[in-house]
Amino acid sequence: MTTILCVDDNADLVELLSELLTMMGYMARTAPGGEECLRMLKEEGFHPDLILLDIMMEPMDGWETLQHIRKLPGNGDIPVVMLTGKYPIMSEVETYGSMIDDYLMKPYHPNQIDELIRHILSRAEQGREVIRKARECGFDEGLLEEYRHLAAEVEVLKRFREIIGSTEHFNDGILVKAESRFSVIKGQLATAGVQV
Repeated sequence: MTTILCVDDNADLVELLSELLTMMGYMARTAPGGEECLRMLKEEGFHPDLILLDIMMEPMDGWETLQHIRKLPGNGDIPVVMLTGKYPIMSEVETYGSMIDDYLMKPYHPNQIDELIRHILSRAEQGREVIRKARECGFDEGLLEEYRHLAAEVEVLKRFREIIGSTEHFNDGILVKAESRFSVIKGQLATAGVQV
């Protein structure tokens, strides 16, 4: 069963989200903040299939929690979706865009959550399959890790562009750079006989 960790310091919201995910057929666990999330990942060895992470939490906010998650050995591949009521700013996009798998604004419709989860998990599975085939061809491990990150980053940056475009100027240069590099790696994979 797909396991999802919901991290939010609003007890009512995290409980509602947990109930919604359970009704959708997922196994949901909750953490009332960043410290508890990290404790579960480190001390319990908990490795969820997906983390839904709020930004505006205290004392450790979602961005700081995200940075700690990404530094934990064995947790770099867990998809993380920022599920928040906070509009992003360009400096956050530039700092954290490559660390997350999507960004969904509150309030959201239950169907949005279900579609998002299915999409993220499907993309992760497709990425694992591409990486498995590329390893069989002897493809460079560093490039494979870069491919995995860029597959999510390009989509996330496009999402940020939609959200930020209504409030401030979006720096298209970072998206162009990510898309260009992703295209190069996909071309190398195709040359090696790996279908992307």
